[in-house]
Amino acid sequence: MSEMISWLRSTIEGDKAAARTLPHGPWHREGVYPQEISNAEAIVIAATYTNPSFPPDIADHIIRHDPQDTIARCESELALLDKVDEAGRGLKEALAEEDKMDVLLFTAALGAFMLAAKALAKGRRHRPGFNPEWVAE
Repeated sequence: MSEMISWLRSTIEGDKAAARTLPHGPWHREGVYPQEISNAEAIVIAATYTNPSFPPDIADHIIRHDPQDTIARCESELALLDKVDEAGRGLKEALAEEDKMDVLLFTAALGAFMLAAKALAKGRRHRPGFNPEWVAE
């Protein structure tokens, strides 16, 4: 599983780095702004109903992946992977110390965090380097 965690961490860090290179939003479709956002404050995704090569539904999809949201999501996902690492280290220490209660606690924590990590990996199953065996049940 450490291969999956390494791949996942690298993939998420790449997403975060890519998002950091883009102008931060909020992003909105031209002419469509929440009331609290002025024209001057918004990053406009130019899309009109008259441009069939870039229809509004595609613009709306892009807007849902605003870099500031992507960065926040990546930071949360990386924090979860940190918990996987912490639980793994705790389990190793508990095993070395033969602390049965901590072994049980860290085993349960690691299992729960790994289920979440597998879900994150499965969500990136179309990315290069993904191994279906990581999420096989």
